[in-house]
Amino acid sequence: MGNASPLTITFDTPVTGAGTQIAVDDTANFTVFISAFDENNHLLGTFAQPGTSSLELDNSAIFLGVVSHTSNIKTLVYSSSEPEKTFAINKLSLVRVPDSSSTIGLLAFGILGTNSILKRKLKQS
Repeated sequence: MGNASPLTITFDTPVTGAGTQIAVDDTANFTVFISAFDENNHLLGTFAQPGTSSLELDNSAIFLGVVSHTSNIKTLVYSSSEPEKTFAINKLSLVRVPDSSSTIGLLAFGILGTNSILKRKLKQS
């Protein structure tokens, strides 16, 4: 018995990117699909990737995700080329655009760290 329909994931707040590992049960070779939609249910894109399944539980399941230039992904839909087979996903990974103050803080931290490394190298010379 397979999935009755594709797996739909809807976010409370739109995200910049998201993805997960996906495997199809009892199928060596398959293709997985992901479609991303915005808040108005407009299709942002659909992507396909071939995959393989292993019974070894060795973390080899294919990772399939999407990333956008803005936080406009509201819904993801996963499906496979094997509708008669069950598929499963792993933990969902999310990407959110940080606010500008976080970005400036990280940039300043990186500059300070680089400056410190350069000073140590100059002292060693």
